[in-house]
Amino acid sequence: MGILELIEQFEIDYYPLSYEKKTLLADQPIHQVVACLSEMASWHECGGRLSW
Repeated sequence: MGILELIEQFEIDYYPLSYEKKTLLADQPIHQVVACLSEMASWHECGGRLSW
């Protein structure tokens, strides 16, 4: 699964990301994207949202 697919799945499972955030993530190594999306998902599970 590539970065764009990870972002798309995150948006399906949690919430939409801004164009700016998607652009920033697309330029990062995949391990960093996974870490960032995981942190954002954990915030969502606790009732919050990390906004960018």
